Amino acid sequence: MSFLCSYFSLVPGTGEQSVCCPFPHKTEGGIEYREHRASAHVNTDTAMFHCKSCGRGHTELSFIQGVLGCDFAAARKLIALYSNDQDEYQ
Repeated sequence: MSFLCSYFSLVPGTGEQSVCCPFPHKTEGGIEYREHRASAHVNTDTAMFHCKSCGRGHTELSFIQGVLGCDFAAARKLIALYSNDQDEYQ
């Protein structure tokens, strides 16, 4: 199970899935909002995220850093936890 699959409640290995972007968007007038309709996609096979609305594209590592606001080392540790199927914390 990957972090992206867990975050968006997706089944691993199902290809590209539509999701709502968790990052804030802005209207032309500069008003910030969160979307309620899916404009983003997660590819569960490659662990990649892309939003067609805001244009953000992320690997799983950069997605974790962006959404959780953590550093590179913490994101790597989290990926290791999610990729270890026999981890006692899961």
